[in-house]
Amino acid sequence: KNYRRIKSKFGLTLKSMTTERDVQTEFQLLKSNTLINENLFCFHNSKKNLLKSYFYYLRNIAAHADIVKKRISGVNWYFIEHKSRNKIKFFGQIKSSNYWSVRNEFLKLKR
Repeated sequence: KNYRRIKSKFGLTLKSMTTERDVQTEFQLLKSNTLINENLFCFHNSKKNLLKSYFYYLRNIAAHADIVKKRISGVNWYFIEHKSRNKIKFFGQIKSSNYWSVRNEFLKLKR
């Protein structure tokens, strides 16, 4: 219920994949069909728990600086691609104005 509220509030698409291969396939689809107006996170659910996996990868993304800010049509976006052992583990894009709000909403769920 809480995930649906967050997804609806921020227009966020969350794709939690059971295998790394599924993440790689989804990544290739995104690369070929650039979605500029969608907040999207796709990641391998390596911890078998959506929140644990999300924060695990968020920490790795910050540690390895796997995030790039780009301005497209007057809007700042964060583009994320996190790889480990040459396999994509987490990718996504989100409006920079939504990034911290989404993070904070997920933190509330973690408590």
